[in-house]
Amino acid sequence: LIILSVAQLVGAPFTKRFNRLTLFGISAALLGSGFGVAALSDGAFLGTLLGIGLLGGLGVGLTYITGLSLVMSRFTRGLGTLTGIVVSGYALGAAWVSSVYGPLLQSGWSSPEVFGAIALGNTALMLLGIFLVFMGTPAKTSAQAKTVAPKSSLFPWRSWVQTAKDPFFLKLFICIASGIAAGFVLIG
Repeated sequence: LIILSVAQLVGAPFTKRFNRLTLFGISAALLGSGFGVAALSDGAFLGTLLGIGLLGGLGVGLTYITGLSLVMSRFTRGLGTLTGIVVSGYALGAAWVSSVYGPLLQSGWSSPEVFGAIALGNTALMLLGIFLVFMGTPAKTSAQAKTVAPKSSLFPWRSWVQTAKDPFFLKLFICIASGIAAGFVLIG
């Protein structure tokens, strides 16, 4: 979790300098390779620590900060609520990890086998999420983003509800929820 926080701090400037598609790809590679290293370590503490703690933490932190910066650059209204919804993808990811990987451990899979499944499964889900978010969704200009909701509305909640229904936002939420689920293996 310390590395996750450091990755967020260090990764923040990169979200302005580099293409977010590239940053999401790097985060998927870091997370997948981290769990791959843990799987290949055959349960050794140092291999698990370096794999999941270092590489996985960097991957999750970069996913987190890149996803938030993407929402903040895409929308102009209701940012607090929208970033809260995106961040809630962590809770969805934790529930998903517990429901999928917990039974694998209980059925006799070893930790390295589960780590290998996480490496493959979550990397595939992250790549699918990246595809859904970036392919086939036209980028909005800043002028278009400002038209997501009228500036004066009788119902102030309407602007973020409309934004949350935006297909781009929903795809991003699903991508982040599936991609960072592996980070909760450490907590769950």
